[in-house]
Amino acid sequence: AAVMVLLIGLAVGLGAQSKSRPQQGTQDAKVITEQNGAFDNAVKLADDARTSGRFDDAIQHYNDAVRLRPQWSEGWCYLGAINYQKELYVQARDAFSKLVAIEPKRGPAWAMLGLCQYQTRELESSITSLQRVYSLGLNLNKELETVVRYHSALLYVHFEQFEFAFEVLKDLPQTNNSPKVVDA
Repeated sequence: AAVMVLLIGLAVGLGAQSKSRPQQGTQDAKVITEQNGAFDNAVKLADDARTSGRFDDAIQHYNDAVRLRPQWSEGWCYLGAINYQKELYVQARDAFSKLVAIEPKRGPAWAMLGLCQYQTRELESSITSLQRVYSLGLNLNKELETVVRYHSALLYVHFEQFEFAFEVLKDLPQTNNSPKVVDA
């Protein structure tokens, strides 16, 4: 609603005479201040809900915040992570898609997007997203690297690219003796 007020205010301001522009600017500043307050409040409520384990409330408040500031990457990251944790893979995929659109060089976001796509059976998109991770890196996150490599190998096997699957598994960190990784 605040965005609509801002747009209406701008449309009215464009048709107004020059003597009314200073007053319109003051009104625009007031709307922007109200939006900033609403955003800050939504973030505070979302962070409080997340840290206290009330994930449904956190999702609601993070959604409110990214509606107000669609370029807020941290909000998309939290939305993706919480939805993934709740096994809401479509919602998580959508959040991580927004995140990589905002920050295309963020390797862990591409990893999570690829894992969501794997869960939603978008296998071609998944392998594309996971391949991008190899050039961007994962900021030394060995656990995520293991999960990415494991799912990449499964996808390569699915697409009958057995040599690639072998190469991906061969380079797994030697410290991981997970039964799933050993079986793969």
